[in-house]
Amino acid sequence: MAQRPVWLAKSRGSKSQRSHFAIFIPNAADATKDPNVRSDSCKGTLIHVVGTPMNGYGHEFKRNYDCSPSQSLEKLVHIGCVNSDYIVDPPTETLYS
Repeated sequence: MAQRPVWLAKSRGSKSQRSHFAIFIPNAADATKDPNVRSDSCKGTLIHVVGTPMNGYGHEFKRNYDCSPSQSLEKLVHIGCVNSDYIVDPPTETLYS
């Protein structure tokens, strides 16, 4: 069975802000690429939580998210692999959230 990599993405807008963490799973076409190499486009699904304590939180899926142009994305750490049967790629190249 084919495996797909799972990455922990760390980002923040500025040095004074707390870090924000998300899960990044590359699309099948980019599964062998290292998303830390910014010169090469690597698209996939970014899963994270947004909100505030007073207003509540909600999870968000950003499909076809491209890691390469992101200025706030500091680092991606490979945390494991998952069976590709459990991953569904977006049907088109358009962005979803």
